[in-house]
Amino acid sequence: MNKKIFLLPILMTVIVILLPSTVFSELKEITNEYCDVYSGDLKNKKSFDEFKKTVSEKAKENGLKKIFKEFRSPNIISDCIRNVINNYLEKVEVLRHTERTEENGKKICEKVKITFNPKAISKYLSQESCLKDWGKADKEFFDWCHDIDVVIPAKKEKLNIGLIIETKIPKINVHKKDVLEKEEEKQFWEMVEINKDKYNLIDKSSFIKVAKEQKIPLYGITDNDIFQLGKLLNLDVIVHRIISKSSRITKVRKISTGKVLLFTAYETGSDLSEPEEPGTKVSETKTSEWVKYGKDKSGTLHFYKKGDVNKDGNIVKVLNKWVFSKREISGAIQYRRDNRSSTKGYHKLSHMIYLSEIDCPNQSERILYIFVYDTDEKLLYSHNFRNPEWSFIKPESNGETILKAVCK
Repeated sequence: MNKKIFLLPILMTVIVILLPSTVFSELKEITNEYCDVYSGDLKNKKSFDEFKKTVSEKAKENGLKKIFKEFRSPNIISDCIRNVINNYLEKVEVLRHTERTEENGKKICEKVKITFNPKAISKYLSQESCLKDWGKADKEFFDWCHDIDVVIPAKKEKLNIGLIIETKIPKINVHKKDVLEKEEEKQFWEMVEINKDKYNLIDKSSFIKVAKEQKIPLYGITDNDIFQLGKLLNLDVIVHRIISKSSRITKVRKISTGKVLLFTAYETGSDLSEPEEPGTKVSETKTSEWVKYGKDKSGTLHFYKKGDVNKDGNIVKVLNKWVFSKREISGAIQYRRDNRSSTKGYHKLSHMIYLSEIDCPNQSERILYIFVYDTDEKLLYSHNFRNPEWSFIKPESNGETILKAVCK
């Protein structure tokens, strides 16, 4: 099958599921209250406000979990939960918000009333991509998180685990740095949530508080500082995630012995330091990293990441990038309009990065995961495919071009 035809349903699926279509049915209401204690510095207004925002989001999320149980679908991935909160709720009303000083910090509680359309939510959650698989074979998290889970042996008692994220990209703006780090935190949190019987996650505020008390910088942190933090926080394992211009490094350390359980790098397939301006094409100066191998009829450009081709016998893993043409973007917007779906944000649709496997002898390909970004490098959608099927690569297609390039 032609590679373009093979991936078109994937792109259309991405376009459709990001925002809901209009569905009419009888509305229902549900209430939920969530409380948590802020143990950080109350003088740090930004940190305190972020904590209150988290409490507010948790109140909504936990209310949604009650709704999910009604649909007999309690195991929903975090992306779908957020999508329901952002796009499928008719109304969220705060019934009560309280803040009370306690011995161990400031206790924040928020009670909300959620008005929702059960048929619209049920229809959205029925798609397979929203359901977590709690078996070992098909966990719903990213490669780096999977690698972490594999190297950490399970014990009878939960393991205390913590995450330090450090961005090392020159001249990156504060907003983009924050977006990158929050996305990494989300992925890690999802892995821990799936394995909640194995891990106990120490929250970020605890790291910040102890680091401040001990005058330890979380940016530019040393190995000795990491071990000191781990001991003070009674951690079993610390994960140190480093974000650089075109890669991610993951270091996993066992605090009791100092043993490094994992130290590996992952290519991201894009230079994150200076995003391209909206509407610009991929620069020719970047061809040493991204190699153009095709262009489809709509004008969308196809690239693969040179130097990031991983061969394992006859199977080759390739990082691909599609830079969408104006015609492709217009088509995506029109497709959503035709399906009565919101087009909010789609004027900034930019490109897609996906990891594929190519079976060289059998001339076939399958997609492992995809990431879709806007022109500001904001992640619009990501998905890991559980049991992807192999598709034959048609002769004289873009797929055959990359097949010849990586199967040499």
